[in-house]
Amino acid sequence: MDLLQNLWQLFLHFDQYLDVVIPRFGWATYGLAAFVIFAEVGLVVTGFLPGDSLLFAMGALSARGTLQLPVMLPLLCAAAFLGNISSYQIGWFLNPFLEKRKKIRFFSPDHLSTAHRFFDRYGRTAVILARFLPLIRSFVPLAAGISRMEFGPYVSYSLMGCCAWVSGYLLAGFFFGNIPFVKNNFMMVVLGIVLVSIMPALVKLTASLLKK
Repeated sequence: MDLLQNLWQLFLHFDQYLDVVIPRFGWATYGLAAFVIFAEVGLVVTGFLPGDSLLFAMGALSARGTLQLPVMLPLLCAAAFLGNISSYQIGWFLNPFLEKRKKIRFFSPDHLSTAHRFFDRYGRTAVILARFLPLIRSFVPLAAGISRMEFGPYVSYSLMGCCAWVSGYLLAGFFFGNIPFVKNNFMMVVLGIVLVSIMPALVKLTASLLKK
């Protein structure tokens, strides 16, 4: 029981335990981090796992030479992308079940039809934006799968969003993560990065909605 509790705490606060994990697990740390990044979205119900903070912390540690940035970038991009694909596939397989159960709250045929129209019109922007929004990024891929968003465009824009998210936070941590002000005001810095990252897309989406 204690082992399970320790593992739970490890993954739940993986970003905070990196200084302990790295000396003990060495290269396996990369695999553990990749699992956390995958699971945050790929398992749908684990959106509480650290994502932004883990990437930022790993970027900061790579600046000290503790971790290798060239190893992390492709590995964690792949983990994030596979998480998106996993969640999408779960939604895809849930679609027939939800269509038959007409009384399920939030998943009525009308809701599914509305979601389908949304992803037809704004889905590509939503898939990219979602990667920069904690918790929301755990459900947008699922909703895209449930609404049967076309798989080809989903894959392309999902890959773009995942690579932008992973590289953005890793590089932010690499260049700024060891500055005392940034370390002491991490959540404010993350919020600022998110707002700057998504502002152009939000302006475009708002303008398109106002034209209606």
